[in-house]
This record gives sequence, C-alpha cells and structure tokens, in this order.
Amino acid sequence: MRISFFVLMALFDLIFGSYSVALSVDDMRAVLRRALQKIGAQEFHLFGHSYGGSLAYEYLKQQQIAADEEEQYICRSLILCNAIQNMQVANSDYDRLYAENPKGFWTRRVCRLGIPDSLQDALNNLGGTWNGMTSVLDYFAIPPARGQTLDTPALIISATADFAYEASKEKNWRPLLGNKVSSFEFGNCAHYPFYEDKDRFAGLLDGFMKRNDPKK
Repeated sequence: MRISFFVLMALFDLIFGSYSVALSVDDMRAVLRRALQKIGAQEFHLFGHSYGGSLAYEYLKQQQIAADEEEQYICRSLILCNAIQNMQVANSDYDRLYAENPKGFWTRRVCRLGIPDSLQDALNNLGGTWNGMTSVLDYFAIPPARGQTLDTPALIISATADFAYEASKEKNWRPLLGNKVSSFEFGNCAHYPFYEDKDRFAGLLDGFMKRNDPKK
C-alpha cells in the first residue's frame, strides 16, 4: 500500500523530551521510521511546531546530507509553525516579555485562549528530560552545507504576538529553505495558532499539502 497524504508531526518542545538537538533528531528518525513502516506509507508531509520545527528542519537536513536507508521515504513538504531558528533570541525574548507582564504573559504571548484541554493534557505529560529552551540554548539553524538549502517545498507560519516571533520569522528561515518556500503570518495569534485560529490554520495546511502532493 502506498499512502502519500499522511502527515507526521514533529512533536513540539514540551513533549519530545530529549535533552539535545542531536539526540532529539535521532529519536525523531526512529519514530518516523517505525510509523511509516507500520502504516505502509512511502510519502509524507512533515509538520513541526516551536522546537519541533527546529527538529523537523534538522531531520530533513540530515536526510539531504547523508543518503541512507530512509531514502525510500519521500517528504513531500515541510511545515514550520512558529519554529525557532535561533534559540538564544527566543529565550531572551521570552524572559523580557515575561518580565514586562508576568500576569498577562500566557494569554498575550503563548495562547490567547488560555489553556485548551488538549494542551493541558500535553503539559501534564511533558517529556521527562526536557528542561525548557535553556537545555538547547546554543541551537542555531544553519544550511545543510555551504551554499546549499533544503530542496523540500516549505511553508513558514509565524504569529505576531508569539513570544518567539523574532526567532521564527520568515526572513530567518527563508535563506535555509531554497526557492520553494511560501509563508503566512497570523496577526491575531501567539504561540499556538492551531488553537487560536483553528479553522484558518486547518485550511492553510490543507491547501498547502494538496498543492505539494501528486495524488491530490
């Protein structure tokens, strides 16, 4: 069976649980391999949110640098949602914005809907070794090699009220992603636009994936 319109999610920072980018990418490779084998999929779309977006980029970068047995699997598109390209910038802005308004920080800079039930469940079951951005504070996304970019079609999603906005803007990621890049910026959302503006977010992803899937 050949399934191409299957979305695999790069789990976001509070869930993934590994304490370094390298270990997290290794974990992701293993999870992706098992999931694809189990469902019989050969093609997929990769979505990454926050630190999960950083991991998704690193995963595809490693795929491009080193050809291995996973070449049988084809990533049709990469979706980066508030993905952090520079962890130090994100961490510094988080601290600054929190200090400016500690009581209103969550609803202004993290999730304007408060804490939806599914997000609360994720927070209650966060990875045991994750200690926040400081555990990967030296992360800074760089190209696969000098003068190279990823060759996977990509969608960059950012949100102007997000605490990580400056670290996840289109201008940061576009030089790393080649010429098959599109972008969208939510003006009314913070760190979780898939909760805060879920209908528009769903339509955005659906349209992008269909445009980059030969079966649709």
